[in-house]
Amino acid sequence: MSKSYVWVYRTSKYNTHPAVLYECTLGRSGDYAKQGETYLRKLFQLETKADEAELSLRERLEMRSIR
Repeated sequence: MSKSYVWVYRTSKYNTHPAVLYECTLGRSGDYAKQGETYLRKLFQLETKADEAELSLRERLEMRSIR
């Protein structure tokens, strides 16, 4: 049996729309945390662009799947 770990990433409580991301990994290496942080930064960049372009939910989801 192998161990698995859950990483939890949370935005600041001062964000207008706080987000929490849970990620299951096979290890506790800091590399996993770096990957999760990179993912969140990219997601927020996409959301910022979507806000500026006033995209619909459907358009936002399509934009995410392309990346």
